[in-house]
Amino acid sequence: MKVLLLSTTSRMSRAWLAEALEPLADRDLDLALAVLRRPAEPLPVRRCLVLGASLRPRRQVVEARTQGGPRPAPAGRRRKMLRKLDRRLLKVAPDKYGADNSLLFAAGAIWSPQLREEFRGADLVICLDLATTWAGWHLARRIEGPEVVFSVAGAVRKLAELEAAA
Repeated sequence: MKVLLLSTTSRMSRAWLAEALEPLADRDLDLALAVLRRPAEPLPVRRCLVLGASLRPRRQVVEARTQGGPRPAPAGRRRKMLRKLDRRLLKVAPDKYGADNSLLFAAGAIWSPQLREEFRGADLVICLDLATTWAGWHLARRIEGPEVVFSVAGAVRKLAELEAAA
C-alpha cells in the first residue's frame, strides 16, 4: 500500500520517523514523505519531497536524499539565486506568513506538481501534525483518490476499516 506522509517537523530524523510510525511497523507500506524543511539525515522512505519555506509560486520541489538512494545533484547557479530570492521574500513577507507553517506547507503542496502527482498515486495520506491538515484538506478537495487522515492513530483506524471492508 502506498502511503504519503505530510509533516512540518523541523529536522526530521530516522529515529523520530520510526517512533512516529511504530504502530504501523507490522504493515508492508511503501512510504513517501513531504516535508517543509530538509531532513537531518537520509530517511528510510521511497521518496522525500522538500517543499521549502517560501511563498514563491511554482517553485521547484527538492528531492532529499533517501536511505540507499542516490545523492542529490549539487545546487547550480539558478537554484542558488532562487534560494536567495526565497530568503528575501520571507524577509519582506508579513510576519504571520513567514511564521505560519500551515500556510507555507499548503501553498507549496497546492502549487507543486510533484506533490500532487505523489498524492494522486497514494492509497492513504497521513497528516502527521496539525500544520499539514490544511494542505491535506486542500489536496483532497482538488484530487480524487486517497483517503486522508490525521495522525498515525487515524491511519491505524482507517487501515482496519479498509481491511474489514475487503
